[in-house]
Amino acid sequence: MPGVRSLQQSCGTDGLLAAANESARQVESGSADVSLMEAVSSLRRSGLLGAPLPRRLGGAGLGLPPAADRRLCSILRLLGSGSLALGRHYEHHVSVLRLIEAHGTAEQVSRMVDDVRSGHLFGFWHLDDCRGPLHTTSGLADGTVVEGSLCASGPTVVDRPLIALRLSSGEIALISPWLVDRHRIEGVGGMSRVDLSEVRLRSQDLVGVLPSDSLEAALSGVVWSAAAVHLGRIESILDDLRAHHRASGHDHDPRGLARLGEAAMAVEAARLMVERAATQAQTLDESGSRAASSANLAGLAVGKAGECLLDIAHGAGLPLEGKPDGLLEALSRQIEEAREPWTGDRLSRPRFPGFERLHPVPPPH
Repeated sequence: MPGVRSLQQSCGTDGLLAAANESARQVESGSADVSLMEAVSSLRRSGLLGAPLPRRLGGAGLGLPPAADRRLCSILRLLGSGSLALGRHYEHHVSVLRLIEAHGTAEQVSRMVDDVRSGHLFGFWHLDDCRGPLHTTSGLADGTVVEGSLCASGPTVVDRPLIALRLSSGEIALISPWLVDRHRIEGVGGMSRVDLSEVRLRSQDLVGVLPSDSLEAALSGVVWSAAAVHLGRIESILDDLRAHHRASGHDHDPRGLARLGEAAMAVEAARLMVERAATQAQTLDESGSRAASSANLAGLAVGKAGECLLDIAHGAGLPLEGKPDGLLEALSRQIEEAREPWTGDRLSRPRFPGFERLHPVPPPH
C-alpha cells in the first residue's frame, strides 16, 4: 500500500481519491478561518457523503465488496493527513450508514438514503463517552423514558447522530439518528453534552438491538477506520520529520538515519496492519472476533508507529546540539494528538516555525 504522498500523486485516476485529497489539502493549507462546516461542505459537493451507499441505493459502494475496504482505507488516510477531525467525522459517517443498513427497517434505510442525498452528515455518539451508561426506565416499549446524558462529537456539523444506549439487560440499543432535538445539545464544538432526560422512545426510534458481547465486533469497522485516519496523520508527520532531517543538515548522520529508518518500518507495519483489518472486516467469522482482533491490532500498530516518531521528535534520533527546536516541539505535539483518542473538532494542523519551508506554496500557473 503506497504512502500518503504516493496516494496524492496517483489520485488522478480515481475521482473519490481526488476529492478526498482536495478536501484534505484545503484544510492543511487553509487559514484559521477555514471552518469544519466548510470542510464538510467540500465532502458534500464532491459526492463523498453518498459514496458509501450500495450501488443499488444510488451510491458508489465505497468500502463494500468486491472492492472491500482498501479504497476506503486510502480515502481515510488522505483525509487524516490533512485533519483528524475531518477524517474521523467521515469514518463515523460511513460506519453509521453501515449499521443502519444492516440493522434498520426498510423505512429507516429509505430515510437515511434521502438524507444522505440531501447532504446530511451522520455520526456515532457512544454511551462509553460518558462516565455512566445511559439507561431506560423499563424495556423498549412505546413510551419508554430515557434518563441521562452523553457526550457528542461535532454537534455543529453532525445532524444525524446514531446513539448507542445500554439496556438494563446489558444489550446495546441503537437509537434513531432522527431522535435528538437541537435544543438538547449543550455547548458548541469539540465535545458537547446532549441531555436525553425524559426523552420518550417510540418503536420507530429503535434501529436495532445488539447482544452485550457483540458490540466490539459490530464496531470493528469504527476501530480500523479510526486507525486509518490516525495513520494518515502519522504518515504525514513522518514526511515532515524527513524533510526537517534534510533541512537541518543531518543527511549523513548515521544515528539519525537509523532512527528514521526504524520509524519508517514501524509506519509501514502499521499500514499493513490497517490494510489487513480492512480486509478482515469483509470476511467475518461467525462471532466477528477475527475482525475485532485485527482492528484492535491495527490500532496498536498505529500507536507504536507514533511512539517511534515521538522518540525522534524529542531528540532521541536527531542531534539538536543543545538548542531548542520549535519545529520538532510542534511536531511532537502533533504526534501526541495523533496517538490520543479523538476528543474534539480542531480542524487544522497547528502551524509551527519552518512550516512554510517544509510545505512551500506552489507558484501560480
